[in-house]
Amino acid sequence: MDSSRIYYGETRVNIEELIETNRKGFIKLEYYGTKQTIENEHTGYGIEIVKKEYINKDFIEETNNINNITNDEKQIEEIISVLKRNKVTPMGLEDIISDLVRK
Repeated sequence: MDSSRIYYGETRVNIEELIETNRKGFIKLEYYGTKQTIENEHTGYGIEIVKKEYINKDFIEETNNINNITNDEKQIEEIISVLKRNKVTPMGLEDIISDLVRK
């Protein structure tokens, strides 16, 4: 199996936008399209989201991915555009994908 990952962009959220706190920092969400080819026959496209949370002097990273959502690369690009626009985090990825793919 051959796999690769393509960077589609990122979005940033200030911590102050999320919660009322004296903590300072931000969250960066990175969006990737993934591609898996099995024995040169089947190509599946998926999505990976990486959340990097910088609060005060701490750093936390969270990742989630779903492989083989579709065989259509254009559809993955459209889905990632929706995810970025709505600042979807790794935690929400599975629910959002199930809603979008069911349509």
